[in-house]
Amino acid sequence: MEWRTEDPDYFRKRLRMTTDQLDTLLQKVTPLIQKCETNMREALSPKIKLEITLFLATGDNYSTLAESFRVPECTISKFLKDVLDAIYNVLQEYITWICCSKWKSRHNFTWLLEFERMLISSVDKFQDNQCTKIQKDFFDRWQFPFCCGALGGKHVLIQNPPRGASDYFNYKGSYRVVLPALVDENYPFIYICKQLGNK
Repeated sequence: MEWRTEDPDYFRKRLRMTTDQLDTLLQKVTPLIQKCETNMREALSPKIKLEITLFLATGDNYSTLAESFRVPECTISKFLKDVLDAIYNVLQEYITWICCSKWKSRHNFTWLLEFERMLISSVDKFQDNQCTKIQKDFFDRWQFPFCCGALGGKHVLIQNPPRGASDYFNYKGSYRVVLPALVDENYPFIYICKQLGNK
């Protein structure tokens, strides 16, 4: 990708990682996503697959990525699950999951309160020194006192699941889930909610 060499700041802003971090991730996922060459065609490189997958997190859709990377939408939809599974497998040790089986989809911000309650109830997973370290590091790096993490979320478009009714319906006229997560001062995930909706 040209941005990587021509404009590293834009590259970091879009992918939210440095080129070194991307290289490290690429090195880890390459054995899991690399396909064999055939006489019919060359396989897509793991680098292109990873970059397309990471650009989806910026809010781009298949058609804009297909134009930007010159890879057909149907091809993107075929390799996307493999790349996401590979990323999860290689980074699994850095993620702590919260099971949100009682989560309800809502059209307002009450999900934040439920997420906060779940975090508080599961804070016993942390050792006191881990919380103290995160607070100290947040203050040292960002000058935020007493901060144990940064909370964010991503609206993900989905197809309405069977018997999903209006649980996932969004005011914009589409079906979505909100995937909230908590990160520490260097952006590694502390908590990720992995089950949303009431089904």
